Amino acid sequence: MTDSLLAVAAGAPSMALRYAAAFFLVAVGIGLIYALVRLGGTLGSADKLLTDVDGELVPLLKQATETLDGVNSELDKVDVVMSSVVDVTEKVDQTTRVVESAITVPAKKAAAFGAGVSQAVSSFFTRGADSGDAPAPEAAGGPAGRTSAPAEPGPAADQVADPVAEQAPGAAAEPPAGEPSPDPSSEVKGS
Repeated sequence: MTDSLLAVAAGAPSMALRYAAAFFLVAVGIGLIYALVRLGGTLGSADKLLTDVDGELVPLLKQATETLDGVNSELDKVDVVMSSVVDVTEKVDQTTRVVESAITVPAKKAAAFGAGVSQAVSSFFTRGADSGDAPAPEAAGGPAGRTSAPAEPGPAADQVADPVAEQAPGAAAEPPAGEPSPDPSSEVKGS
């Protein structure tokens, strides 16, 4: 008996180990079967979802394509309208420039003519005032009708005063005869 007890005692740990290994393998097998069943259900749900999406996505994409085609046609119309607006704007700008030049050029010329007439009248009256009130020889009968009246004694040529030098400081000097004066009131302000 001792031999059989020794054999049983020596084989007991290996037998317990075999039972433990068998129990572990059965538990792992049951766990794997449960996981595979759950995975199969999940894959079935995903398959159903993809089928539904495929059935609904194709019509949605078709509608989106039609909508985009409609938007593109409207954008083409807007493009035509915008090009028309640009053309009209260019024509209005061109017309405005023509009208502006038709108004400002004659106005500038009239202002320049008025300034010239004003300068001429001013120069005429200034010359008449400088020479005194004696009429010009041509007005008294012309060169043929001139009498031989004695000439009034006047200053010598080297004693003639310079009218520009006699003006007060700060007063504007008159330009020489034949040149228009810079009259600030007759200037036309340009745009």
